[in-house]
Amino acid sequence: MKKYILYILFVSLPIFSEAQMISGIIYDQNNQTLPGVTIRFLETPDGTVSDKNGAFVLMKKTDAKHLILSFIGFKADTILLDEAQNFLKFKLREGVDLQEITVKSARQSASFSLLNPINLETLGSQDFRKAACCSLSESFQGTNTVDLTYTNAATGNREIQFLGLRGLYTQNLIENRPVFGGILSSQSYDYIPGTWLDQINILKGAGTSIYGIESITGAINTSLKKPETDHRFFANVYADGHERAEVNLHLNHSWNIKQHSGIYAHYSQHQGGRDHNKDGFYDDPLQNKWNVIQRNTLLGTKFEGHLQFQAFGDKKEGGAISSEKNYRTEINTHFAGVSGNLGYVGFEKKTRTLGSIWDLSYSKIDGEYGSIQRKFDANELRFLSNILYNESYDDNHFINIGGSVQANFAEENLNLDSINTKLDYKEITPAINLEYNFQSGSTSDQELKKFIATITQRVDWIKTEQWFLAPRLNVRYNLVPELTLRFSVGRGYRLPRILADNLQYLVTNYSWNIQYDAKYESAWNYGLNFVYKPSLKTKAFTLNIDAYYTDFENQLVADVEYNQNEGEVYLYNLKNKSSALHLATTLSTTLVKGLEVKTGGKYVESIAAYWHGTKQVPLTSRWRAFSTIDYSAPNQKWSLSVTGTYTGSMRLAEKNFLPIHSSHNHTGTSPGYFLVNSQLNYSWKNWEFYGGVENITGYTQHDAIISASDPSASYFNAIEQFAPTSGIKPYLGFRYKLNHFKKK
Repeated sequence: MKKYILYILFVSLPIFSEAQMISGIIYDQNNQTLPGVTIRFLETPDGTVSDKNGAFVLMKKTDAKHLILSFIGFKADTILLDEAQNFLKFKLREGVDLQEITVKSARQSASFSLLNPINLETLGSQDFRKAACCSLSESFQGTNTVDLTYTNAATGNREIQFLGLRGLYTQNLIENRPVFGGILSSQSYDYIPGTWLDQINILKGAGTSIYGIESITGAINTSLKKPETDHRFFANVYADGHERAEVNLHLNHSWNIKQHSGIYAHYSQHQGGRDHNKDGFYDDPLQNKWNVIQRNTLLGTKFEGHLQFQAFGDKKEGGAISSEKNYRTEINTHFAGVSGNLGYVGFEKKTRTLGSIWDLSYSKIDGEYGSIQRKFDANELRFLSNILYNESYDDNHFINIGGSVQANFAEENLNLDSINTKLDYKEITPAINLEYNFQSGSTSDQELKKFIATITQRVDWIKTEQWFLAPRLNVRYNLVPELTLRFSVGRGYRLPRILADNLQYLVTNYSWNIQYDAKYESAWNYGLNFVYKPSLKTKAFTLNIDAYYTDFENQLVADVEYNQNEGEVYLYNLKNKSSALHLATTLSTTLVKGLEVKTGGKYVESIAAYWHGTKQVPLTSRWRAFSTIDYSAPNQKWSLSVTGTYTGSMRLAEKNFLPIHSSHNHTGTSPGYFLVNSQLNYSWKNWEFYGGVENITGYTQHDAIISASDPSASYFNAIEQFAPTSGIKPYLGFRYKLNHFKKK
């Protein structure tokens, strides 16, 4: 039925675009979008300027055939348009010819901001192409901030780690809108397909709280492809040696110069039965996932807005391959939502804006673990409305005033060995916020202010029971245009889902002991940042250094060591005891034209003062490092990417009760290990072909599951996965894009 619905949606979408309107995206030679490019017709006075994403929309008269593109520091170019062409993606060449002198520069794929008061790292389209088949969670191999970690060896679930803490403490935003919270928080980054991504902004530390204050360690703000600037048709097909296949389709249509629509669809299937480590359990779960989003854009002289509908379903089946072991897992996740934003831009004063964001969604999880005696189900209805007003009084003073209300209603049910636990959540949270931005001083770069400070105060009325204040401060100071220093401090909180946040513990045979019904978690985050981009003649060079410390006032922890002889998971609150330190440095440079190298390393110390003593949080690596080498051929047809990562040792939870024959490598600390991935791309006309290998060295963790031979044992445990359990994974795929449709 789902396939038929998708088919009807696609064939019913009109795909023949209007001849009088043209849109597109402008890039540099490194596939980075270019804002501020002047686009005009040779035959008419009509023209426009590309926006911050390099996109533009322009009315095309019938006699206009030549489009002129110009930008400071780049060679101007003229495009001869086909009669039916209404969309283009074009690259400007860097360098301006002045008689016999040529000035050229290079731009790197990922970038660290020198201007923003918030420590901002941006990943662009070039980074996403390094991962052929991916979701948002798998798109961070080019950054030193976000890590993809394993949660267990039975269900195949993975989640991100950000500044030394689980992704639960990082706010997930899509175009400034909080998404996939509540019961989906632990797996939220897996529900945004990679081909939908346009740009990822990683905001580290205590940034602004105008979109909510769940960003304890920071936020990941994702921009999706837009119907008015994306390809009219795009397809991505992928298959790997582990019997996983994936298809992504984009269909976009411009109704006129103001209205645009698109359908983006994802389907993936994993039917492999691999057991590389021969423990009798699937290395990866059998999986069927579908995900569809329908996006609409309205561009006007006074109002601009977006409306979108999304729905997805995800079914995972894992556990023992043989039915004789009687250990199977099945998790079904479903989501449906509608969201949008509307902004008024018709003020006479162009620096004054008024906007609104709203979101309504419903999500549901059903899971069975091991046997019919271990079941979990949850559902949640969420609503958000946010109104924002921006005003600038002069070039140095800006304010942002807003108000919001959130209503979340959730229910969690756990049936564990015939013991039922039911938790209900009713959260109605109105809030107001005020943000003030002050900047002063000047540098030799006229667009770069020497000093910027952003002060935010947000007040939330949690559950209509108590006030919660969330002050935040971000300061940026430029010693010289190439050198930026930042400092940040702020408070954040999150309303946990006690069971859904800790589902990985259901793949043990431990009992659960919930000691405290946590109302909220809260913490202070302190950060320092240093960015240096020296001016070199022909090479781009960037040095970034981060230092962040998170200090919890209140944290909900899952403790499997307190009463380990009984095999229990204790859930309780720690007050003023937990903390996380994150120290990282990243260096990137362009060695020669087309060859970019990036390397980095970090030290993380995540500490919790459990009831039984202060210890490093289990399965958190203190040391990590990575290096990437990216090469693009001069003809821009061939590109090669090689990424190597090192993951240091991790503390493993104490298990004094564990029989010696089952201990294997599950005592003390885990070994450190290297992983290497590589991908080769070839572009030809509208086609792009790619192939690669993940885990080239074939490193795997053997005996990842404790007591895999006897899943009924009281000490059965599948949560101590710290490395891949499957070996080398080759893959192939292709992408096809069509930018315009010919009229019948």
